[in-house]
Amino acid sequence: MTTAHDVEKGSILGTFPEAEIDLPKYIVTQQEADLYQAAIQAEHSDDRMHAMVGLGKICPAFYIHAFIKIRDEDKNLQPLNRWNEGQWEIYNSIARSYYNQKPVRIVILKPRQIGSTTFLGAMDYWATATRFRSNGVLLAHEDQITKRIFRILRRYHENIPEWLRPAASNTSRQELVFDQKGGGGLDSSIFIDTAGRSKEVASKVGRGDTLHLEHLSEFDHYAHQDELLLSMQQGLPDVADSFAWFESTANGAGGFMDKFWQDSPENTGFERVFLSWRHVPWRPTSDGEWARKYSRELPIPADMYRKTITSDEYELIKEHSLTLNQVEWRRHTIKTKCVNDEDFFRQEYPLTPLEAFIGSGESVFSQPALRHYERLSNQVEPAFVGWMKETPTKIFASPDSKGPVKIYEYPKPGNEYVIGYDPAAGYESGDLAAISVFCRDSRTFVAHYYAKHDVPLSSEQAVLLGQYYNEALIVPDCTGIGMAAVWALKRHGYRRLYVRRDIDRRSGAGRKDRWGYVITSTTRPILISDLRNAVENKEVVIYDKDFVFEARRFAVVNGKEQASKNSHDDLLFSAALALRGHAEHGRYMKRAESELGKHLETGLNMRLMSGDLANSRPLDAGDILGDQW
Repeated sequence: MTTAHDVEKGSILGTFPEAEIDLPKYIVTQQEADLYQAAIQAEHSDDRMHAMVGLGKICPAFYIHAFIKIRDEDKNLQPLNRWNEGQWEIYNSIARSYYNQKPVRIVILKPRQIGSTTFLGAMDYWATATRFRSNGVLLAHEDQITKRIFRILRRYHENIPEWLRPAASNTSRQELVFDQKGGGGLDSSIFIDTAGRSKEVASKVGRGDTLHLEHLSEFDHYAHQDELLLSMQQGLPDVADSFAWFESTANGAGGFMDKFWQDSPENTGFERVFLSWRHVPWRPTSDGEWARKYSRELPIPADMYRKTITSDEYELIKEHSLTLNQVEWRRHTIKTKCVNDEDFFRQEYPLTPLEAFIGSGESVFSQPALRHYERLSNQVEPAFVGWMKETPTKIFASPDSKGPVKIYEYPKPGNEYVIGYDPAAGYESGDLAAISVFCRDSRTFVAHYYAKHDVPLSSEQAVLLGQYYNEALIVPDCTGIGMAAVWALKRHGYRRLYVRRDIDRRSGAGRKDRWGYVITSTTRPILISDLRNAVENKEVVIYDKDFVFEARRFAVVNGKEQASKNSHDDLLFSAALALRGHAEHGRYMKRAESELGKHLETGLNMRLMSGDLANSRPLDAGDILGDQW
């Protein structure tokens, strides 16, 4: 009933049920351990079957290992009792909620052919064929896939031992009904169908029914996902022993899966599981052996093959611990299944969640550069998350795990900083306000602000960040809503603002100094070009995951460099504005000294220059998180 691979000390959830025999790692509770031992040690078949029935009802892993059979890639029928790493990842996520008596809700981002649909189909069968009055729905994105999944579930049913197989009044027309004619059965069912292709159909799926199981396969490829999800969720009770798992490959940047995945589990109610092809180098065969899956024999000896490894492949090997055989599979798959397009390969077979959501069109930033900054973002977490606040004597960062300000490096005395500020109106459906703080000395983006806030709120945070970071030069976008942001900065009394020289069209009297940077069809490409060059040449240090997220979705679409559908580019432009201020910093300082008639000493908060308050500004985490705060 189990294999040596499954037997470990302790269960998958870290429990240690007691037994006189070795227990497989999926045995979690003492009740399961007692039933498993009873089944193993039973002298009579009736006693053994009775224990197995009881154990199978409460332990889905045992049920699948012992009773479910699949047709493997070699067309042989074999038990589903040797799971790959990806299938274990899915099950562990399910188990954490199931064994804690919570509703099971998981969303799975996966590559092609990792066995998730087959595995979850087995979970679907267990959730309905072992319970009274349990109804489920399984939806696929194409009719042919729907029919194939139904055949898989029917195969499960037909190969369950007769003494365990539930009575079924209907196993055709894409529905399994576990009931007897005239009553007396489980009164449970699972319906397999294709997702609705119109809003009207999608909005009615599951409505009016009480569902204890929802399985959406490849749901990022559905039409009208919002309507369908809203409809189905109404029929799913928020109780223990209810199950919902949505699994899909990514359908590009800005799609439903992209938005759903990026939203927090606290908002969606779904735990996220990411599966990569590197987790499944092998597949089980019917003779008990293993065959290569996402792995391929080398065409030449390994020592010679190593000499053919490119710099990009070397980075992948180092970061993801790929074997040479996996690298060869990757090369072969790109050529034979992905029309020699690495971006298409990354979308179909992602190594990270960010790779899965490739933007439509040609990416503005190269993949090697993005991988470099993705590695940085994974290595360095923000030193502080919260809000910038002030008192009459101090500027400080107030901790808040959901705050919009992320600090990666605190200000250092004597360092010069430039801030790019891309304001927004604050509408829920609009852009985000973004602020990027750049250290000119270390060439590092040391802090970011990123939120759907209006000008009054974001401008206040920009001023406080400017004062905190040694009276930094602020470069605001003054286009559209940006003009309101410029005036808000001036009302706050902030003097170190970027100044441009424009032609005075009213008087025609030559050029006139104006506040802020105007993003036009002429200046926009300049900003993007400067940012792209800095990123491609790794001239700057960026730790922020949101920046990398936006950069991956910034592409050339219809001849214009822009964010992909349902994506944003606000952090990119706040960073670009900061780099523009960095490039023109000398010109600004010379003009500022002349016009203000005094030297603006770097590292000194102008607002605190008078009196004894100059030294009260916090310089490190200890000051920020002092007892009085």
